[in-house]
Amino acid sequence: MSLKNTKFKGLKVIQGKNYYDSRGFFKEVFVQSKLKFHKPVFWCVSKSKKNVLRGLHLQTKNSQEKFVSVLKGKILDVVVDLRRNSKTFGKHFKIILSEKNSKSLLIPSGFAHGFLGLENENIVLYSNNNYRSKANEIGINWNDQTLKINWPNKKFIISKKEVFENPRHSYTQSLLASTPSVVGDKIKLKSLDGEPPSLINEQIGCSFAPRCPNKNTSCNPTHNMELVEVASDHYVDICNAERSK
Repeated sequence: MSLKNTKFKGLKVIQGKNYYDSRGFFKEVFVQSKLKFHKPVFWCVSKSKKNVLRGLHLQTKNSQEKFVSVLKGKILDVVVDLRRNSKTFGKHFKIILSEKNSKSLLIPSGFAHGFLGLENENIVLYSNNNYRSKANEIGINWNDQTLKINWPNKKFIISKKEVFENPRHSYTQSLLASTPSVVGDKIKLKSLDGEPPSLINEQIGCSFAPRCPNKNTSCNPTHNMELVEVASDHYVDICNAERSK
């Protein structure tokens, strides 16, 4: 087992080795003598299908240092440095971790973390040096424009928070664009013209068309819109679904 530093202070790539024979293989996942500085208090196992995207998550208090390794399958592991005083603040690092390449990642506290499943079954083992604190958990949009993360595809399976993490409707995208990002420079936030849709007066067609920035190019606001399921439990009118492919 060997450790390799990255340009991110404290972020280390750990190279293990698989020992194969006719029965299968054996590998060392975690060796305390070589990772003395990481003192986990609990271990977790995550199982994900292909195209499942988890993250990007972190804790604002009781920040967690994580050790991440893949027991089966392959993932694209992504971290974002959110340490305000870091030279790499707001930058991201990504790496392929797999059962075959036997690589692991040691992630310092102060990083947001997430991963994308690349094979049909992906089993991830990770440890934390602090317990989970739901009250201090926050997330970052996987497609936050300030991060410029180049994901291999955009057809993800995401949690029930999908509508916030992967907005498809132009109106939803505009609303979320009016909220500040936790990284990047301070910029003037976008605003929407007009009034919110009326909940009393029924409107023919898309209720959001009057405020939609693409109403003249991608939809017909005078016709009722057909809803299309673009992800698990995430429905979008057909004009926005077609445009987001």
